[in-house]
This record gives sequence, structure tokens and C-alpha cells, in this order.
Amino acid sequence: MGDLRSELLKIREKRGILTPRIVYEEAKAKSHPLHDRVFDMPQKDAAEAHYMANAAQLLRVTFRTDLDGKPADLRAFWRVDRGTPEKPAHEYVPIDEIAVDPVSREVMLREMMRAWKRFKNRYQNHTEFFELVRNDPDLFPVDPDELFGETGEAS
Repeated sequence: MGDLRSELLKIREKRGILTPRIVYEEAKAKSHPLHDRVFDMPQKDAAEAHYMANAAQLLRVTFRTDLDGKPADLRAFWRVDRGTPEKPAHEYVPIDEIAVDPVSREVMLREMMRAWKRFKNRYQNHTEFFELVRNDPDLFPVDPDELFGETGEAS
């Protein structure tokens, strides 16, 4: 098989657009180079994985609340890792419980920082990214120049 990007571009050239449905349809043929990457498990296992994904989505529900006089959408539950690298496991804990436990709160804040860094790394090569952040009037209640230097890099 050629590289993944090349295979996806071939599908786009053939079909005119690229969507998950189109990739799925094209990869149905057992001879297609992407078949084993799309159809990577038996149907019964795939159905269970789909239902598990639905259940996980329910645990990522948000609720509307008021924070410092402003409406905010917050997750109702926070995922807490309880396992080991050899046997990963996690559970979802109500955000109210996380907020009042200093250790859990610190772990959550560290995860938020890791997520921010992943997000920043994904978009930092787009020169417009930092301008979008700087100019978002809802993002920070302070002057962005206090947070970002002339280059747009976080201080």
C-alpha cells in the first residue's frame, strides 16, 4: 500500500470529495489498500465498539451553569485514570467532586495544560492562529498584550 495520505487523495480524486462515508464505501472491497484499516475487527466486535463509543459520549455530556456571572458549558464528569501502563483503566467522576479535592483538581489542571499544549502544537505553524487567540474577546477578561508578547508567543 502507498502511504495513507496518497490513498486518501486517490479516493478524493476519484469521488470529488473526501468524507468518512466515502472512505468507508471505497474500502469495502477486500482488495482496496485501506480495507484492513477500516474493517479492522469482526462485525460483532465492531458493533460493541460502536455501542461503547456511544456510552462514552454520554459521559462527556456538558451542562450549562453560571461562572462569575457568565454562562458556561462545563463537562458533568471528568475522566480519571486509575490503571497502570500495563492495564489502563479509568472512571468518570462528577466535576463537583474533582473541584473540591485538591489532589484531583491539580491532576485535572495538569491534564488541561497538556491538552492546551497539544492544541497549541497542532496549530502553531499557522501564523493566523495566535492572532485568532489574541483577538478573541471572550477568551480572557484581560488585555491580550499582558498575556502574549509581540510575537504572539505565550509569556
